[in-house]
Parts: sequence; structure tokens; C-alpha cells
Amino acid sequence: MDFDLTRGLRDLSDQPAVPDEAVPVGAVLARVRRARALRNAGVGVASTAAVVALAVAVQTAPFREEPAPPADPTRSASPTPDLSEPTPTEVPDAPPPTEAPVEPVANRPLVASTSDGRLVVLDPETGSELSEVPTGLAPLEIDGVTVSPDGGTAYFQSALPTEHGYPIYRVPLGGGSAELVTHGRTPSLSPDGDTLAFVAPAPGAPPDVDSSGVHLLELATGTVRYLPDEDFCRCDRVVTTPEWSPDGQHIAIGLGYGERLSDVDIVVVDLADAPSLQAGRILPRSSGGANQFVTRPLHVYMPDGRLAVASLSQLDDHTLPGEDVLTIELVDPSTGAVTQTLSAPAGSPRDLSVAADGQTLLLTTERYEDDVPRTLLHRWDGTTFVGLAEGVLGTAW
Repeated sequence: MDFDLTRGLRDLSDQPAVPDEAVPVGAVLARVRRARALRNAGVGVASTAAVVALAVAVQTAPFREEPAPPADPTRSASPTPDLSEPTPTEVPDAPPPTEAPVEPVANRPLVASTSDGRLVVLDPETGSELSEVPTGLAPLEIDGVTVSPDGGTAYFQSALPTEHGYPIYRVPLGGGSAELVTHGRTPSLSPDGDTLAFVAPAPGAPPDVDSSGVHLLELATGTVRYLPDEDFCRCDRVVTTPEWSPDGQHIAIGLGYGERLSDVDIVVVDLADAPSLQAGRILPRSSGGANQFVTRPLHVYMPDGRLAVASLSQLDDHTLPGEDVLTIELVDPSTGAVTQTLSAPAGSPRDLSVAADGQTLLLTTERYEDDVPRTLLHRWDGTTFVGLAEGVLGTAW
């Protein structure tokens, strides 16, 4: 044969060329198998070393949390549920034991002034008298009551002026004598109870001068900020109670001349930078126009920021009792739009107050029967005004 088997087997091996002596075939095959085994072992060692090196590099590199990959929107199969035992952090804490519910502010007893000169506490649901608040003062006509947010203190104004003006008193509702705070009219506490707003002449001026405006008295320090009524004169000027917005950032006040609502502007004053009451924004008048007639324009802020405005519609000043129509309009102060109208009992509106729930509205009306004034307290029950008590001049929550 021309083919040399020994040389061919040598060529298949990795061994260097050797002299052409005779080599047994079995030895050549053993060398080939050993060489291939060594090559495979080298590849395995190299691969193992690479994996180990990569693992070491990952462990020694700084920790960086990578975001989880987004879910595949095309995959509709439900994920495999995790049946492992939850860790302690996965178990929600047991809810704390609940305490007895706090009584809503709306059900808090009312503080009211009466036509016989007393300060009393009333049940807001029935109008029944719960107690009388001792003041240490002789019976007097109280014209304006306001209560601190915690329900512990009442401020009220006497309707009988002194040489210094109309006294404003403070009295603890839990018992104690009234204390003189200042002189002015229509006191109104801020929502946080820190500031008392009232109407009075300019600071330091005698009470009979031709000046008036709103005083903002900080009760803790005695500091007063004065917002003058630049259009004031003593000729039948109408200045109503300064009513605080729920956030304490604004007051709304009625300013005008005469007794018709069409002659009185409700002005919303931003307390951040207003130099006077005239810097406020005039609320657009209701559609009632000249037919709206009130002996005392009334408005109060609702907890949702709307204003409740009382309007008494009459044909003229000689409208007979029962022919007048009293309504309460809920107005958006930013636009002047009337969002709701409530029909009220006949009579001239005397006082208006609202509870913190925004649903309980109290209205005091006055009517003359046989030339004798009669005041009635009514509560809005969500559908109509229900009569509660007689002889109540004003209320505060």
C-alpha cells in the first residue's frame, strides 16, 4: 500500500515530528485521546475561572438598585402566585383601638342673647334653655354674640353705650363674671380665636367723631390693626358685622346708606394687604334689586366658603305683615352667583349664624304684632325653617 498508517496517525496528534521509527498504533491512539482530554479540561477551567471572576466583581462593585423592568403589556397570563410565608413587614399592623366618637360641632349647645337681657345656653335641636350664663352684670340688651372655637368663652356687646362707646365683654361659659375687653360694636372672633374684629371709631378718637372702621384686635398682645371706612359719615351709615371667612384670610362686611339692600354693598376684604375697607371687592348685588328691603342687612360665611345673605322682598315700605318674602341666598363670593335659595319665614331678619357642618343654619326674625316686637328663632332642617324658640335676639355656636 502507498499509505503509511504510522505517519497518518502521527499527523493527527499534537506531538512534534519524530524520527520515522516504528511506533505502535496503540501508543499513538493513546496519545491522541490524552491530548484531546487536556484541551477539554483547559476550556472547562477557563470557563469556571471566568464565572468566578464575574461573581467576585459583582460582589465587590458598589450597590446600585436598578429599576424593575416594565411589565409586558402583551402578556395576559396571570403571574404565578407567591405561596411563600409572608415576612413580618408584609403583615399589616393591627388598627389601634378606637375611642368614643367626638360629638360634632354642629350639636354643640348654642349661646344666645334674649329679649329680657340674659345670656343663655340653648339646645340646638329643640331650642330649649339648658342654662343661663352668669355675667355679674345687670340685665341688659345684648347686641351681638360670638363664641371661641373651643366653646369655652363668649364675647358680647352691650346695646347701651357709655361715654367711651359700646362695651364689649368676655365671659367664661363655665362660670365667672364678665370682663370688659374694649369698646365697639358687633364683635366677631376669627376662626382660630386669636383676633377679635369689631366696628368702632379710629383708635384714640372719641366715640362721637365722624370716623369708623374695623378694628382687628389681637387678644394675646392687645395689638390693633385698623381698616378705616373712608366713606363713613353719621348720616344713616350702614356698617354690618365683619364676618370672617373660614380660612381667616378675608372679612365680608356690608357698607352703605339707607335700609334697602340695594343701597348696601357687601364688600369682601383681603386682610393680607388691604389699607381700608374700600380696598375690598364689592359683591355683585342680587337680582332682587330695589324691591329688596331689610332693616338690618345680614350675611354670614358658610364653612364651604359661600356667603349666606338674607333678603327681604317688599313692594314698598308699607307692605302689610305677611306680604313680605324673606329668603336666604347662598352666594359664591368670587363671582356673586347665587348657588341656592332658601325660603324663610316672614319677618325682618335680625340674626343669622351657621354651624361648622355647613348644614345647620339659624335665623332670628322680628315681627310686630299689635305694635309689640316678637322675635323668633328658626333652624334650617335641610328642607324648611323650623321654629325653635321665642324671645331670642341672636345666637352663636
